[in-house]
Amino acid sequence: MKGSVCLKSPLSEHEKENLISGEDHPRHSVNLETICKIYNWKKATVYGWVHDSFIPHSKVGKRLYFNIPEIEKWIATGRRKTISEMAREADRYMIKRRGSRS
Repeated sequence: MKGSVCLKSPLSEHEKENLISGEDHPRHSVNLETICKIYNWKKATVYGWVHDSFIPHSKVGKRLYFNIPEIEKWIATGRRKTISEMAREADRYMIKRRGSRS
């Protein structure tokens, strides 16, 4: 994944809902300023992601909109496994591999 993506919003769920409900668009679509506030991202970074078609977005005229559930899903797909998760996968692989050699 390009750059670093903050996995958690620095805002509480209540603050996030207030920002979203203040928008003039459908409930889960927000503009650039709001998405930057919610995730504490810089506008220039988001513009770069949009330019590279890296982040899911919609464009109406010259305005950018972001669907919160799509953004949450996009962030989740970039999740990195913990060392313990990788170790468990490696153990399972080795057990499976040893079993198939018999």
